[in-house]
Amino acid sequence: MVDESQTDSTERVYISEWPVLPVCVAQNPIDPDDKKMSNPSLRFNSKKARLLPSLDESADSELDESREDLSVNIETNLPHLEKENKDVYFGDNSRCSYTACCHHLDHDCSHRGYYETADVALAKWWRNTGTAADKLPRCSGCSASTEIMRIARRQDGRTFLLDRVKKLQQFLVGNSSSCTAHASVSSFLHKLGKSKEALKHVFKARQCGMETKELLWKEEILRRQVEAEEERRLHDLGGSRLAMPSPQQIERRPTDGLSVSEFFFKYCVRRTPLVITGAANTMLPVLWTLDFIKTIAGSKDVALKRLVRDSTQWARLEQSRVTTVEQFIDSVLKQDTSGDYLFDWSLPLHCPQLTSQLVIPKYFAGDFLQRTAAGSLYRDSWPSLFIAGADVHSELHIDAFGSNFWMAMLEGRKQWTLFSHDQKSFLYPKYDSSIDPVFEVDLHSPDFALFPLLSLAQPLQCVLEPGDILFVPAGCPHRVENLTPSVAISANFVDLSNFALVKKELRSASFVDPCAGELLGQLDSPNFNSKMFSEQTDLSWEKFKQWPRLECSLYDITLPV
Repeated sequence: MVDESQTDSTERVYISEWPVLPVCVAQNPIDPDDKKMSNPSLRFNSKKARLLPSLDESADSELDESREDLSVNIETNLPHLEKENKDVYFGDNSRCSYTACCHHLDHDCSHRGYYETADVALAKWWRNTGTAADKLPRCSGCSASTEIMRIARRQDGRTFLLDRVKKLQQFLVGNSSSCTAHASVSSFLHKLGKSKEALKHVFKARQCGMETKELLWKEEILRRQVEAEEERRLHDLGGSRLAMPSPQQIERRPTDGLSVSEFFFKYCVRRTPLVITGAANTMLPVLWTLDFIKTIAGSKDVALKRLVRDSTQWARLEQSRVTTVEQFIDSVLKQDTSGDYLFDWSLPLHCPQLTSQLVIPKYFAGDFLQRTAAGSLYRDSWPSLFIAGADVHSELHIDAFGSNFWMAMLEGRKQWTLFSHDQKSFLYPKYDSSIDPVFEVDLHSPDFALFPLLSLAQPLQCVLEPGDILFVPAGCPHRVENLTPSVAISANFVDLSNFALVKKELRSASFVDPCAGELLGQLDSPNFNSKMFSEQTDLSWEKFKQWPRLECSLYDITLPV
């Protein structure tokens, strides 16, 4: 789930990956207060996303307009660097030779961590060499990273990338200690799907002296991609007939008789999903309906998402349009949403009138995020609201930063398909610009010729009904389909079962996100209270947000280090 707590309220476009920058990649994220920046409207999102000014929604997929959109996405970002580094531009109309550019980069930029990336080079090449007769698949408003990936998959785009790799490798023959050239060739190889080779060049860039946070972030992304690929190589199907196993049903337990200790040790610690029936009924005096939400939050503006099959974004959901809650709910009731989805809308940030009514179930009331300082990353992000029409769905994804997750079903029905965290590689994760993968498989229409190891992945399924709460353990890939018009709320949380994993993920995220580093520092502190309470009770929203709590001295659940 995406955290919005660090963003402003103006209309923006999320670009949830880092490589879409000008000609060079900076070693650290942009400081919004940097006096040198010529565009002060840039702001940070705390989930490693950069906010860019919105593009015109009327832009279509004609080549010239697509190229212009990409140009806007790139050139709006860090224009001062573009200006300062004119001589190191590697585009086809470069004013200096490629070798001279490499020397210039090594001499002038290596200590700052600047190097050419495949995304930037592709966007420049597309803008400068494309022909108006060419078209990309229509994707009005798609993210720049999705557009660039489409260009990279074209034959001429792939040829461009291969040519760039060849030139860089020729340069490295006589300049093997060029850290910027190694970093740059790694970017191009990664875009070509040659992750193992790309990782080797990252190692060489570090050996040559490039020790930047950006490069460490790239190394972490590539390491995860290579690990997934290596794990798949260990499995030989031996020509067996390929088909997915029949789904196993997720266990259902009534909330009556399920203690906090049993839930924690049997399900959280073992990373086993569970449907807790009747638990959502304890959260509210009356379960929210579409009509009720329209009454309370109808005038609020919301940014809707939509599914794009080849998107590079998390869950393959892209920004769609901005409307009001009332207008969107009316379209849901009329069954005329055009596939739009109110997805992961933070209630504490956008509609605190609704959160004030909530009671947090005892199973999740010990959330460690509430033990952090006011304003900390993720502390005030959830619960969030989900509203969708029938047949709308999100594709496979994993919730961020190693967090556990719960969803309470309030109206309608959703079908969940989950996989165990240790079967992730069988689903062919793709790590492009983030440690949160996009999955290449299509569960609705699986292609076993392209993805044979999908046949080893055991799906777990459930249909959530009003009153149910689903617990999803950290790291479990999942796909969610709305069977009817639906209303649900959800939250990510941290407890002892995923505490170590969360700190590991935050350590990686801190390479590009200072807020992640600040949160990690709090969780790593010897003074942080990481005990849990076996007699935990349901908490009102007000008490859930309070820390420390009166009963802290009674906390009695610990795990071996």
